[in-house]
Amino acid sequence: PWSALASVMYASRGESSFGLLNTGEEFEINGSRYVFARAGMSLALREKESDLTFRRMAASVFAAPFYMRELPRSELGFENLDVFRASNHFGLSLGATGELPFARDRMSVQLGIEDYATWWSNEALTRLPASFYTDDNPAATTRVESGISHMWLLRAGVSYRWR
Repeated sequence: PWSALASVMYASRGESSFGLLNTGEEFEINGSRYVFARAGMSLALREKESDLTFRRMAASVFAAPFYMRELPRSELGFENLDVFRASNHFGLSLGATGELPFARDRMSVQLGIEDYATWWSNEALTRLPASFYTDDNPAATTRVESGISHMWLLRAGVSYRWR
């Protein structure tokens, strides 16, 4: 019932905008690209066969720590700023998948839910506000603290088994 799982995922975030409260200035940043890599364990929960079973349902639960590399898109003319340096974040992916077979167990409908609990790098998150506030006041320091964020993923699909 136990199996290993590993996956790699790519995501892209579009433009972001923010404003400075003290001056009212608005800024836009090109966004970021993210590469996720995870490896963990999965436990399959299968219904036992019996003479009264019409369809054998299955489910699985999994847990996998993940590593996320954030790659900000640099702005033209500002490529060498510290704000656009790549950063690393870590987290834990938890999820469950249910499966209902049909067509003599050759096909199945699958539904799943996943949560990516992410611990963001406070150092990396500090770069953006620090770059703006140290321009006005070189003696200023900036500190950013973030809690755990949750990115939920719902999946639905159909699978086919070759036998």
